[in-house]
Amino acid sequence: MSNDLTKEIREYLIRLGFKPNLDGFKYIASAIELCLEDASHMDSITKSLYPSIASLHSSTAPRVERAIRHAISLANEDYNEEFEETFTPYKNCRLTNSLTIYVLLEHFR
Repeated sequence: MSNDLTKEIREYLIRLGFKPNLDGFKYIASAIELCLEDASHMDSITKSLYPSIASLHSSTAPRVERAIRHAISLANEDYNEEFEETFTPYKNCRLTNSLTIYVLLEHFR
């Protein structure tokens, strides 16, 4: 993945209100990059995507899942206009990890 795209993904996440000091921030950025390289990761998030992210960051799949959920929760709690606009179509849904990754991924496709 190019450094420009990596930088663009991270800047977009920051604009949405994701905190860059959280592990979940790094994991979400990695999830987007991996899914852009191979869309089949979205078909099996727990069996494919989380383990791939975990191996990149010397972690475990359950830790990746939990950290992503925590980062989403904090970004959702802090009011951020761009976050609200991005996820408005899903305001009646629970913001799951897979839904959040999917919405963010669509921004970069």
